[in-house]
Amino acid sequence: MTESINEAFFDSNGVPLHYVEQGDGPAIVLLHGGLAGSARGWVNNGYFGGPFAGYRLIAMDCRGHGQSGKPHDPSAYGLEMVEDIVRLLDHLGIAKAHLIGHSMGAEIALKTAAVHPERVGSAVLAGSGWSDPMVRQLWADLADSLDRGEGVGRVLCEWWKRPDDPPPTEEQIQQMDERLLTGNDQQAFAAVCRNYGDSGELFLSEEEVRGLHVPLLGFTGEFDPELAMLKSMEGVAPDFRLVVIEGVGHGGPEFHAALKELAVQFIPEVEARMT
Repeated sequence: MTESINEAFFDSNGVPLHYVEQGDGPAIVLLHGGLAGSARGWVNNGYFGGPFAGYRLIAMDCRGHGQSGKPHDPSAYGLEMVEDIVRLLDHLGIAKAHLIGHSMGAEIALKTAAVHPERVGSAVLAGSGWSDPMVRQLWADLADSLDRGEGVGRVLCEWWKRPDDPPPTEEQIQQMDERLLTGNDQQAFAAVCRNYGDSGELFLSEEEVRGLHVPLLGFTGEFDPELAMLKSMEGVAPDFRLVVIEGVGHGGPEFHAALKELAVQFIPEVEARMT
C-alpha cells in the first residue's frame, strides 16, 4: 500500500507556504518551475509513491505559486525564495537536504547551495543553471508583458520554440496563456518576474560558482534553450556533472522519467560520500 502524502503550511517571514511530504530518511526537497508550477507537479509526474523509497520527500509551493501566499511586491521574492528553503528545513527540524529543482526551482536550488552550503547535501539542477543576461532579460520581458495585461504566451512561445520552428500562431499563444495563467495570480507572477529581471538577486557571480563545493548534477534535454546555462558551469563549478538527453526540451514526461532515474542514482552516491 502506498504511503499517504501529508499536506501542511508553515509561516515563512509572514508568507504562508504550502508543502507536501512523504516518507522517512534523508531529506529531498523538490522545487518546481515558475509560472503555474507547484508541488502538485512533482506528485503528478510520479516522484512520490516509490522511486525515492527510504527518503523523506518534500515538495513546496514556492511563494507566488500554488497554494502558497502570493505577495505583489517584487522585493518579497528573489533571495526570500532561498530563505524559504532554509525556513522550511528549520520548520521540519532538518539539518541538511538534497535539492532537486526544475527551471526556476533549479536556480533557487543553485543559489541556496551558494548562500547556505551547510544546509545542502547536493543539488540536481534540471532545465536551468547559471543564469546569464539573456535569461534576466526574459524575466524582465515577462514582467513587462504581464504589467501591460498581455499575458506570457507570446514571450514564452518565442523563447521555447526551436530554431527551425515557424513563428507561434495566435492560437498557440492563447493556449499558453490559458495553461499558465488560468486561476493564478497574475500580479504575483509579475512580481516574481520583476524581481528576477530587475534585481537579479538569484543570479550567481563567477566567484560564487567557483566557490560551490556542494555536489551538483545538471540535467536537461538537447532542445532546451537553457542548456547553455548548464554548459557554462562545466569547468567552473568544482563538483559538477552534466547529463543531456536527446530529443527532449525543457520538460515533459520523457524529461521527468530520465530526471527521476538520474536523481535516484545520484543522491545515494552523494550520501555514500558523506558517510
